[in-house]
Amino acid sequence: TGGAFSTYGEAEPGTFRFLRGEGLFRSHCSAAGVQRGFCIRCGSALTLQPAGGAGVSFSLGSLDTPASFSPDAHIHLSRRAGWHAHCGCDGLPRYMEQRRPASAHY
Repeated sequence: TGGAFSTYGEAEPGTFRFLRGEGLFRSHCSAAGVQRGFCIRCGSALTLQPAGGAGVSFSLGSLDTPASFSPDAHIHLSRRAGWHAHCGCDGLPRYMEQRRPASAHY
């Protein structure tokens, strides 16, 4: 994302859809087998979907309205910026990598 943090929501397979702008959406398959979706106009990262269709992660920054849900975990802490010390004081589960099985490469 170019920043120290990226915030994604998760949706079950078949439950995520665009309400508008779908014609501006493209995706490509990364070397890790992840479908990465982006906006062809501005290049913004929009979605991540592992091979096998285990669901889709979507960028919360791409939503037109504020999300009506709260975080439920911190993931990929091993990749956090070196200057960021995560205290864990919010009580949410913390994962050094992903919380999904190793076969899902988010």
